[in-house]
Amino acid sequence: MAKMKIWYDEEGDYLEIGFGNQKGFMRDIGDDIWERIENDWVVGIAVLGFKKTAQRKENRSGVAAGGGVFRGVTPSCKNIDSARNFTM
Repeated sequence: MAKMKIWYDEEGDYLEIGFGNQKGFMRDIGDDIWERIENDWVVGIAVLGFKKTAQRKENRSGVAAGGGVFRGVTPSCKNIDSARNFTM
C-alpha cells in the first residue's frame, strides 16, 4: 500500500492529501475541492482555501471542523517557504 502524503501551504491556504507518486490530473469537484485522478483511480484530494472551507463546513453543520473530516489535519507551517510535507 502506498504511503499517505499530506502537504499544506499556510500562505496559500492549500491542502493536498495523496497516495503514491502523485501523478495524474486534477478534476474540480466543486466547493474549491479537487481530486487527483490517475488511471481512473482517485489518488488524492486538494482543498483550495482550506481554512475557509473548513469554517464554511463548520457553519453549515454547527459542528467544529476540527472534530469532523478535517480533524488533526491543519498543520502549522513555520519554515521559510511556508510549506511543509508530511508522510504518514
